[in-house]
Amino acid sequence: MFQGCKNLTNLKFNDNASTLNLEIIDNMFDGCESLLSINTKIFKINKVKNLNYVFRNCHSLTELDLSHFGTENIVELSSTFSECFNLTKINFSHFDTSKVTAIDKIFYYCQKLTNLDISMLDTKELITAKEAFANCESLTSLDLSSLNFNSLVYMDYMFTNCTSLKYLTLPNDMPMINSTNNLFENCNELTYINLNYLHSATNWEMAEKMFSDCTSLIEVVFPEIKTKSLFDISNMFL
Repeated sequence: MFQGCKNLTNLKFNDNASTLNLEIIDNMFDGCESLLSINTKIFKINKVKNLNYVFRNCHSLTELDLSHFGTENIVELSSTFSECFNLTKINFSHFDTSKVTAIDKIFYYCQKLTNLDISMLDTKELITAKEAFANCESLTSLDLSSLNFNSLVYMDYMFTNCTSLKYLTLPNDMPMINSTNNLFENCNELTYINLNYLHSATNWEMAEKMFSDCTSLIEVVFPEIKTKSLFDISNMFL
């Protein structure tokens, strides 16, 4: 609807406007590079299944309040906030993600995010999170320990180029993990990584460049990992 409106700075919707019948809003604000604010309070998107690319390339947005969205049917959140270079705060309270299966590139290149609280999100159906936090260069800590990653299969490039990340806590169990290629590549502030979450993974196959260019890494803790399916660890510690 507003895709590519590069000079648009503000959007104000009438309080009486209804969004209840919306079903498709992919790329809605994609490329609104000058947009400073969006009145999201009117958004009730209970019929929408995908929020892919909705705020991508909104370079000037600094805050987003999504607490009023009705998202109980959302399945995909891929690249939703990708390349929102100046985004520093997102309110996810009351944001229903109980059906979400994909968050690939959700925060890709959110360069100004220093911390992010997504502990309230329901991730039990999540399958793929490729490049989810890649290039979040200002992110210093991330606690994902409260999330349910029991269905997660793909983590490739998930934290690649998180160059300021010092503290990372992952969920205790990820039994379905298949691929962790480039997972921590160029996380050059990380000194310690605990891989306990892989203890029950029986289908872990790929770990190419998993720790590549982790120049400050001192210790990696490997639990009793089942590696019978693992076939690609090329350049794992390069």
